[in-house]
Order: sequence, then structure tokens, then C-alpha cells
Amino acid sequence: MPKFRNLEGKQIGKLLVISRGENSSIGLVRWICECECGTRKLILRTDLMCGRVVSCGCHKARVASERLKTHGRSDTPIYRSWADMKKRCLNINTTHYASYGGRGISVCARWLVSFADFLEDMGERPEGTSLDRIDNNGNYEPGNCRWSTPLEQGMNKRNNKLLTVKEKMQTLGAWARELRISRQTLSRKIKAHGSLENFIQQELGDEHSQLLPFT
Repeated sequence: MPKFRNLEGKQIGKLLVISRGENSSIGLVRWICECECGTRKLILRTDLMCGRVVSCGCHKARVASERLKTHGRSDTPIYRSWADMKKRCLNINTTHYASYGGRGISVCARWLVSFADFLEDMGERPEGTSLDRIDNNGNYEPGNCRWSTPLEQGMNKRNNKLLTVKEKMQTLGAWARELRISRQTLSRKIKAHGSLENFIQQELGDEHSQLLPFT
């Protein structure tokens, strides 16, 4: 027997899963869901888990309307960024769902159903960049998203430790590059000296004025 998965309380697209409902006529599990528009519906568990159903139907109607607008961009990098953004937040079966939708990251209503609105807000995707959230605990929405290079995204990871010296704040990796030593060595030095600033002052001495853009 497949393991029961409790979806109660989960937000899937515009739907909030309220409680377990009656099974369908052929025995398929269904859940009572409330849409943002206020409508409640019984929805199959499989449809919720794969992201096939994300609203009571109001979402589908708007998507149909959106598709009537010929954007001609379905094979472009920016369109793939838009589609992948939604998959990460809505499709439970997507590899990275746990780091996005699984921890409460959502897509704003404006972008959820409209590629045209996403394009208008974000502009064209520059070559060599991908979609990045400024606040990694925030949602995909205007004001919290930007196009970033892989290096910039690496510096913006949730598990990065930010270190500050004389009002300059950056990651351990960025400091290591600036000080021209390995990340592992810098980590050991900070531990031995108690802080990054102590290490710079005590071991680098006058040399730090040449390595760092401040005195």
C-alpha cells in the first residue's frame, strides 16, 4: 500500500489544502481545497502533487486568455526561466521543489499566470544570467528578483556566511579571493584569531592596505 501523504495546510498555487475529502467514485484520494477567489473544490491528490491543478478553474481561464496573446517567446531563455520558476514552486515531483515550494516559496499572482507580465517586470534576460531572488526567503515577485551571474548567485546562497570588516560585508569566499588565499585557509585563520578583522590586522599588517579597497 502506498505511503499516505498528508497535504493538509499546504499552499499549492492559488489553492490552500483544507482537509481530506471523500474519495472519487473509483477510489482515488481527493482533498478539499480553497482557492484564493474563495471557491472550495474537491481535487484529486495526484493533480495537486504534480501541479496540474493550481486553482479552482479561475487560473485556467486566465491562462487560456493569456495564451491568446501571441508572445512568440516559448523557445527563449527568459520563457524557460519563467516556466522553471513555476515548476520549482508548484510541482511537488520536481527535483528542487523541497528548496522552493516545499519551504513556502511562491510565485506572485501577477507572474503565476502571465508570461507577458513577467517579461514586462523583469526585462530581457541578459546572456550568462539566470533568475535570482534577492531575499532567499522571499517569493518570486517584483522587487525581489533580478538577473544574476552564477558567481553572484553563489554569493547569495542561504548557507553563505557574511563577514564584515570596516562596514564592508561579503561572503567568506569573496574575502578569500580578495585576500588571495584559499577559503579553507581563511576559515582556519579566522578561527585562530577570533575574527576576520583580527586576522587582517595581526597577520597581514601593512599589506592589507594594498589588498583591500579601504584603510
